[in-house]
Amino acid sequence: MLMKDLLIMGLITAGQMTYNECFLCYLWCMCYYGLVSYEKAVVIHQQNKQNGVDNEIDREAIVIAEKAREYAMSLIKIYSEWPSEVPTPQEHDKDESVNFANQLFLYAMNYIMCHETAHVVLEHRGELLGENSYKQEYDADLWAFDTILTPPYKDSELTVQMGILMGLCSMIMSSPRTDDVETHRSSFKRLKKYFEKINPEPTSQLYAMACLYICVWDISFLKGYDWSEQCDNYKEMYDNIYKQIVSCCIKD
Repeated sequence: MLMKDLLIMGLITAGQMTYNECFLCYLWCMCYYGLVSYEKAVVIHQQNKQNGVDNEIDREAIVIAEKAREYAMSLIKIYSEWPSEVPTPQEHDKDESVNFANQLFLYAMNYIMCHETAHVVLEHRGELLGENSYKQEYDADLWAFDTILTPPYKDSELTVQMGILMGLCSMIMSSPRTDDVETHRSSFKRLKKYFEKINPEPTSQLYAMACLYICVWDISFLKGYDWSEQCDNYKEMYDNIYKQIVSCCIKD
């Protein structure tokens, strides 16, 4: 299983859209990882810092979440059986984190499927490269965002926004690349367009979640970006690291 095979997220042939099973497993595990890491570590750390308390981080949950991420990354190279210590989506009635991860996964998939559908609806040409292809990809993303971020999803808007975010961040996590390729802008630029579209508050957990994924990506691929700058909110943190990334977009 090569990375290019894993990341063919939507194939439309003869009116049918098909998805690679490894990719579905990859995406769910990345959603679960982000959710648990954020809720069990980042949120607790924030509360401790703000309230001057020392609540213990659920390290067991973090270890399991990390195993889910490791399994997801392993699927880029070769298929293997689901690890016994990692919860499965079917356990939604036993584990609230699994239940919420399932919701986020579905919204992430909704975004991905809407993006692929947009290419058909907007009558895009598949053979284009460079700027023409980049515009098509952006247009497909915007069509997908507009389609998903409308009723009947308004009552769960933050969950929907988070699911789309996780879909975009899962693309980032899959590769060390930061540059554009012939047919697509970098995943970092696509994430930036998404934030410009939804315009969250500077303190939004959406920015916090993006920073979490990018920080783990940074560590995993030994990028060495500077996270030391003092920031008033997560938007500032995100903007700071994004500037570093786009200022040195060199092919890996």
